[in-house]
Amino acid sequence: MREDLIAPVQDGQIVLCGINVQGQDDTLHQTYALLVCGLFSTGPDAERLSAGGDPVVITTDGASGPDVRVVDVEFPGTANREERIRHLFPSALVETMTSPQSLPYRPTLDEMLRTAQVAKP
Repeated sequence: MREDLIAPVQDGQIVLCGINVQGQDDTLHQTYALLVCGLFSTGPDAERLSAGGDPVVITTDGASGPDVRVVDVEFPGTANREERIRHLFPSALVETMTSPQSLPYRPTLDEMLRTAQVAKP
């Protein structure tokens, strides 16, 4: 998890994430997506404390189904961001990943909040 997406996690808090998959490269075992995470308090009075999102490249071991393992998660970072996005993502996704604000993701922040409300404090 990238630390600058959300605040540090304390007792009685939970981090939940949603994803919007934009594409895959089966040869490289990579998935190109937008990851949106929120930090929530837990319990019936839960609330969202912070949230953030970033493009991400998820590399797996190539297995399929429940046996698949994530071997790397790479974010573009903030330094030379656009250059890193051009390096990490296929050219057809560069524009989308440079300005992903309007992409839908699942679960949404509201759905994550409902999960936090039933989580143990």
